[in-house]
Amino acid sequence: MRDFISSRVRNLEPSPTVGLMSLVKKLKSEGHDIINLAGGEPNFNTPDRIIEQAYKDMKAGFTSYVQSTGIPALRKKIAEKLKRENNIEVDAEKGIIVTASAKLALYISLFTLLEEGDEALYLEPAYVSYRPMIEMTGAKAVGVPLDYSDNYKITEEKLLKYVTPKTKILLICSPNNPTGRVNTEEELEILVKFAKEHDILIFSDEIYERIIFDNNKHISPASYKEIKDRVITLNGFSKAYAMAGWRLGYVAAAPELIKEMTKVQQHLINCATSFVQSAAVVAFDCEDEVLKMASEYETRRNYFVKALNEIPGVECRYPEGAFYVMVRIDYKGMDSFKLSSYILENAKVAAAPGEAFGRGGEKCIRMPFATSMENLEEVVKRLKKVIV
Repeated sequence: MRDFISSRVRNLEPSPTVGLMSLVKKLKSEGHDIINLAGGEPNFNTPDRIIEQAYKDMKAGFTSYVQSTGIPALRKKIAEKLKRENNIEVDAEKGIIVTASAKLALYISLFTLLEEGDEALYLEPAYVSYRPMIEMTGAKAVGVPLDYSDNYKITEEKLLKYVTPKTKILLICSPNNPTGRVNTEEELEILVKFAKEHDILIFSDEIYERIIFDNNKHISPASYKEIKDRVITLNGFSKAYAMAGWRLGYVAAAPELIKEMTKVQQHLINCATSFVQSAAVVAFDCEDEVLKMASEYETRRNYFVKALNEIPGVECRYPEGAFYVMVRIDYKGMDSFKLSSYILENAKVAAAPGEAFGRGGEKCIRMPFATSMENLEEVVKRLKKVIV
């Protein structure tokens, strides 16, 4: 029988973090005492009022298809939120699509705007799915390596090394997964100038915007009026509202772009789940819960970073946002993949290798502090025993 698998998928790399998480689940099912810090999702429960609203709507029969771009009540809430919190003016009717995760929102946007022959820039280290998702569109994914030495600072010089006449988009994430960096106003001004001069679009992944520390400020690129129609803003409910398994996200952009993205949404999934959307309307009333979770993340961050830095050979910066630490460990010349395997085998701690996120992750492992304080304390104890 002939090979039926397309070369597009045959050449696609599987997700290293999802693969590691699957391995950990298998090991745990076999009785191994593994602390799983391979992935990244809140360990808090979804706020009660969101759950109660979903249950109420399901019982009332709100389980059918809804508008492909999202129910009007939720799009209205999102538009109000973008104006209030991000200084982004968006048309609730024509400028937003609600879909089944921020990840799907990103793919729909990429698929709509990229094709074979295009090039898409993304900043490394980067979320592991960025490159494969770009490649699935037929476009060329071009990583722009940022440096651990200067805390992954964005400069015009770094961008100019990789831009070509074929460059169509630049994909950024702030607060950043995996580095925890929050883009500064100076960096945003560089990006604004770069987008205008090279006639490109900016894809802005803002899924971690509500998890931010030390008086750092999240700035949305779309708040800059001179490029607002060049920016595709991507966000969702997984991180801020502890709704990872609900799978709900959205994209906001210029109406002419949203019009074309809607075709892809219609043919892929028709619409996001009805009662998940109606429950998400209530999420915007859960500010106390959001702030409480963010405060707890900061407490955990402060403990974890301080404790890790007390281990000889370990260097860990305080992340400015999101809920990950990018830990640099100089141990027996190991690269990040060997380091991750060594720690899993000997400390029974699963941590993602920094190089899985691209250049800039050398000799690093990424670990989330979106877990219990007891787990973090135990991780430190175990690492102290094996990093000797």
